[in-house]
Amino acid sequence: MMSLRNQIPLFARLQAVLVCCIMAMLAMFYFLAYRPLTSEELALGKQIQERQQNLADTATRLRVLPAVAAEVRQLRKQLEGQKKLPAENDLAQFIRDLTRLGDNWSLKGFRYKPDASRRNECFAQLPIQLTFEGDFVKVFSFLKQVEDLERLTRVRNLQVKARDAATGQVQVELTMNIYYAPQE
Repeated sequence: MMSLRNQIPLFARLQAVLVCCIMAMLAMFYFLAYRPLTSEELALGKQIQERQQNLADTATRLRVLPAVAAEVRQLRKQLEGQKKLPAENDLAQFIRDLTRLGDNWSLKGFRYKPDASRRNECFAQLPIQLTFEGDFVKVFSFLKQVEDLERLTRVRNLQVKARDAATGQVQVELTMNIYYAPQE
């Protein structure tokens, strides 16, 4: 058995070793567990905050969405009644429509002279020169119906000359463009 005097230095050394082990374990815990977990917690907190901000932004945009959808529906309804840009140059059908309208209003001497088509990057235009005769009121009604056709057109030049003032007969020279989407 050891004497008490010999045991005191031994226990003092054991106590110092135990304190060093505890300090080493605390340092290992700090560097291997606490510090990485704290950093990860901060990163996750930032991610949560960013996602909450994105969620709030999305919620704000979603509140506006029904109003935008209603506006789109209203604009589509407005566009339904407007003229259309056909996908192809259907000159024959347009001439048939004009001839039918001219026959309905008893117009005479219809002559058509299409010019060369001109292309743009968004649309193409085909100039047409029309010449016809008829009663002024019927000519006016004819022109009004041509304007109301679904096809997109533009009158470039219109000359109305009195042929017989007593009967109201006029001769019309009309230059107009019809528009269509160019084929690629």
